[in-house]
Amino acid sequence: MGYDWAYDCVHIMFGTVSLEDGALATRKGRVVFLEDVLKKAIEKTTEIINERNPNLENKEEVAKQVGIGAVIFQELFNNRIKDYMFSWDKTLSFEGETGPYVQYTYARTCSLLRKAGTDIDDNVDYSVLTDKESFNVIRKLEGFKSAVLGSHDKYEPFFITRYIVSLAQEFNRFYHECPILVEDEEVKKARLLLTKTVNTVLKKGMELLGMETPEKM
Repeated sequence: MGYDWAYDCVHIMFGTVSLEDGALATRKGRVVFLEDVLKKAIEKTTEIINERNPNLENKEEVAKQVGIGAVIFQELFNNRIKDYMFSWDKTLSFEGETGPYVQYTYARTCSLLRKAGTDIDDNVDYSVLTDKESFNVIRKLEGFKSAVLGSHDKYEPFFITRYIVSLAQEFNRFYHECPILVEDEEVKKARLLLTKTVNTVLKKGMELLGMETPEKM
């Protein structure tokens, strides 16, 4: 090309997005604009929030954060050259491998940290974390650096999307099996620090993907 900077250019291929009733095709007039998709995502998310948590503060802002985040997450979840079918039900679900699920898990960690009502002490005795659920969360946390490097080296955001959803799954198993705000002070401190670490990693992962991180849902 005659320009030195051209040697640093990389062609990023991507697959085709299909709707549930057929593939998008410009020549057939089957075009969906991103602006319309995001508007619809926000509208549908608002309906879901009104059903799940009608008294939520700042519902409009949260619906915008979750709706747009859901579309981003869905788009970046698969290998970028892989074709996939876009489904509103799947994209906006608060369960499964979705953006709202990860954001909801993050909001859950925020709620737990607020309820603790104290600064989280970094000086804890990790030996009190003897349950398998804690161990699985710790082991999953170790993989964050690898996920980020994989996304960077291969130009594939799905390393991060799949990592943070798997971390959210491990944390929710831990949450349901291991009460965090317990009477045993050492156990509580260790589990709170583990929760804080998950909170930090989920937040950073979503920020790397361009998603916002609502603290209440």
